Amino acid sequence: MRWCDIDMESGMIDVNHTLVYYDHRTEGSKSGCYFNVNTTKTPASMRQVPMLGFVKEAFEQEKQKQEDLGLHIRKENIQSVVCSFFCGN
Repeated sequence: MRWCDIDMESGMIDVNHTLVYYDHRTEGSKSGCYFNVNTTKTPASMRQVPMLGFVKEAFEQEKQKQEDLGLHIRKENIQSVVCSFFCGN
């Protein structure tokens, strides 16, 4: 999930893509891992989901944590993911 998929004002989450993980740590010449954003499998998979209060609070806490760590979380930056982690951790 990306920050651009979350609308804190309306309390809605857009489900409009899939995130595919590729791990190349075990393939000889390739190292590391990466993610690729793809379209959903079917148009019916695209939807808006309302946030419950505790979910919104968790997102607000994560956003503050990422700001404190200096991570890029601007809404315009579509690659900014909500739950960030380092490959292999």
